[in-house]
Amino acid sequence: MVLKRLRLLFCLCLFAANATAQTLPVGLFSNLEDVYRRDQLLSYDSLGSSYLIRPIFSPGNNKYSIFKKITGESRSVDIRLLPIVAIQRYNTAFPTGANDGSMINAKGYQSQLTAGIFARVGILSVQFRPEYTYAQNQRFKSIFESTNAPDSKNAYLSVINQIDIPERFGDGAYNNFNLGQSSIRVNLDRVSLGLSNENLWWGPGRYNSLLMSNNADGFKHVTLNTIKPIPTVIGSFEAQAILGRLESSGITGPNNSDRTTGDRNIYGFVMTYQPRITPGLFIGADLSVVRPVKKAAQIIEDNTQATASINTGSSSDNYASLFARWVMPESNMEAYFQYGFKQYNYSLSSDVPSAAKTAHSNYLTGYIAGFSKLLPFQYDPNTFISINVEVTDMGNKNPNKLTPLPMWYANPMVPDGYTNNGQLLGAALGPGGNMQTLEVSWVQGLKKIGLKLDRIVHNNDLFYTMLPYTTDPRRHWVDLALGGDVNWNFSSFLINANLTYTKAYNYQWSLEQPKDIYPNYWDWDKQDVNNLAFQLSLMYRF
Repeated sequence: MVLKRLRLLFCLCLFAANATAQTLPVGLFSNLEDVYRRDQLLSYDSLGSSYLIRPIFSPGNNKYSIFKKITGESRSVDIRLLPIVAIQRYNTAFPTGANDGSMINAKGYQSQLTAGIFARVGILSVQFRPEYTYAQNQRFKSIFESTNAPDSKNAYLSVINQIDIPERFGDGAYNNFNLGQSSIRVNLDRVSLGLSNENLWWGPGRYNSLLMSNNADGFKHVTLNTIKPIPTVIGSFEAQAILGRLESSGITGPNNSDRTTGDRNIYGFVMTYQPRITPGLFIGADLSVVRPVKKAAQIIEDNTQATASINTGSSSDNYASLFARWVMPESNMEAYFQYGFKQYNYSLSSDVPSAAKTAHSNYLTGYIAGFSKLLPFQYDPNTFISINVEVTDMGNKNPNKLTPLPMWYANPMVPDGYTNNGQLLGAALGPGGNMQTLEVSWVQGLKKIGLKLDRIVHNNDLFYTMLPYTTDPRRHWVDLALGGDVNWNFSSFLINANLTYTKAYNYQWSLEQPKDIYPNYWDWDKQDVNNLAFQLSLMYRF
């Protein structure tokens, strides 16, 4: 009997020898996953993935492989060196950054260094890829030092008392060493169970995701997920379920002392389905629930100021979305959409006007929509012009009846909100924001030269509560950012250089009141700020 069980275990190990748990980290090196995603538009799909649940699992032996195998041809033992990646960034005037994991939004110089190793023995795999981040974290003008009236600053304070997104990460240099993209897994054919600290991305968006992105540090979680799509008679499925812990940054600051900080538990699930009769269509749904580790009664007592305008209720923060991606290889293009819901389990108090109560259902909504198109060069079948367009809208759809609560990612019943270590888990543009992106690039394999234009409207939900500015259209905080991006590979190196100029109109919703020398309504002492961000990344593949 014992020998039979040992033989069965041995057979399972051999059966799983071709199953890999080696992942391509989300957003690695200017979104290296885009190379695979482009190939899918060209009918060259080598992974068979929907690209709606990331990180994707790479076989490690395709033409874009960045992993160096250091073992022989053994089927049951596989050891690989992961690439060394060094990233340098500099912001001249104010903090910027998005979808960059453990890097933070900081003024001045910042760097990140990562390397690691992957090992698989039978059905067990270990990926160790820690990250070290250093940021100069220079001082810049705080919103509490702006020329805005006290009402607007109080409105801003009411928001940051419900969410852990500090303006500045402390008063000095920032250092962070963490597990990065590390995991331990047990893998059997198309399914994997393990412990992980990897960043996750759910949904079809290229620049934003409503529920899960790599905008923050990876968080520790238990994961049960598919490695490859599971085929059935009606189509194929991919899925992931997680149970994890979100950490607080621990930063409150002199103007944020009323927020109760604390770790939270997160539960999440995502599933995608590719119908057999429509091979290019992928549809899916995801759900995440965040609950504080601290008991609800203690949260309510600690957050008396934040809860002054609500009735206490369930201490959980719930998010869900439906999404779809339609790949059309015959046209070398794709279109996608994500529609999200944020449920809040508390009601507005009797102090809030009845008209505002009527305007609030128990859900907030947001959406992401986009498309990508590849235009081939006539004389070079391997070279294309890539056009990407994406629109994200997370603002309240009825701004005339807004109250300070609620908004995306913030919740007075859940200390620190929908964040990990001071950064948002979802869309980087943040609560109440809107974003439009156009990117045009020349691409050839791993090589890319492109231009990207972003328009970002900062937290309109907050703006419309900043009395007396709700009727002053001159105060919207809008960023226009134009950036150039170059990816190039040679020998064992990949290099990425990015230069982005951002003009922040009415930075921090500020303007000087018109004076006698400004007789016209649209003439005033503008408080616009210009920022230049430079980033240089280098990857060495062994």
